[in-house]
Amino acid sequence: MSTRLICLPYAGAGAGVYRHWKALSTPDLTAVPIQLPGREEEFGLPFHPTFEAAAQSTADRILAAVGTDPFVVFGHSFGAALAHGATRELVARGGPRPPPGPPRAAPPLPPPA
Repeated sequence: MSTRLICLPYAGAGAGVYRHWKALSTPDLTAVPIQLPGREEEFGLPFHPTFEAAAQSTADRILAAVGTDPFVVFGHSFGAALAHGATRELVARGGPRPPPGPPRAAPPLPPPA
């Protein structure tokens, strides 16, 4: 069973900033970019009116993406704040949660070959 690496973009960006990470996925770790409304292929959808609404919607999208698979959540800048908010929402619902541990910074990935 592959762990899903949920990827949340920084403010103003779409999930496309992480799409090349999918090519770097392994049998143990699969990158799953999460698109936010109003970006790229969801350009016509309205933005969330509040951060709480964004966290709730992102929690829903995470659940849809992971199913019953284990997962971790990564976000850059605003994406990190959204990752925290969505994870808090999942915990409040009694839903699945990523494994415990302190937040970590990761070295940048090399560009795709």
